[in-house]
Amino acid sequence: MGIELDEQYDHWVIPFTQYLRPDGRKQPIEVEVFEETAAKAKVILDYGWAFEVEVLTTGQISMTVSDGEEDRAIELCANDPHINDTLKKLVDSAYEAAKEND
Repeated sequence: MGIELDEQYDHWVIPFTQYLRPDGRKQPIEVEVFEETAAKAKVILDYGWAFEVEVLTTGQISMTVSDGEEDRAIELCANDPHINDTLKKLVDSAYEAAKEND
């Protein structure tokens, strides 16, 4: 799964792994983003890093970018309309971390 343009709805989607309670089952999901965010997410995925998300027992959303060994970026937010702003912050932070690896 990679960055895709959903031509039917004219938006970009990036792949996430969602961890489901109570046992951490993995479920692939796609999240809609703007083109600028999608371009940065592509760089992150090209590094082999992965986007992950889970709803915590507090009701907050935890979004991370992982390289398989450690989290390269993490953001927490409420499950509300501002989640897209938090997603953009996550992608921007991980993008900067990826650039530092060069």
